[in-house]
Amino acid sequence: MVVQRWRPVFIALGAVVAIWVVALTCYSIAKNSKPTAEKARDLMMREGFPFTESRLVVVEASPSDLNRLMAALLEAELNVNYLYPFITQPHGKALLGMSVEDNEMAEQSLNRHQFRTLRQGEISR
Repeated sequence: MVVQRWRPVFIALGAVVAIWVVALTCYSIAKNSKPTAEKARDLMMREGFPFTESRLVVVEASPSDLNRLMAALLEAELNVNYLYPFITQPHGKALLGMSVEDNEMAEQSLNRHQFRTLRQGEISR
């Protein structure tokens, strides 16, 4: 069972900001946005979990902003590979982590449309 195998990792990471696990036939995919990315990377390697790292665009948005957010990315002609919510919700707004074709272009488009994008240090608790 995937959850049983991940339990020691969740405990060791401490305050996990966001993690997403998709159980597939041959492997699992985990997305972890942790204040100490190096610590999370070392732990995954030490525990023998295969993983890849991806840079994400993290944006602050209210649930009612989702259409406007997607319209901003569509206007920039960017594809969204995946999107998931973070556990933390500062200022009463949700944080969304997005994998997109071009992070820099996505950030520029979102900022032009009055969305706040966040950096690693701003996500940390």
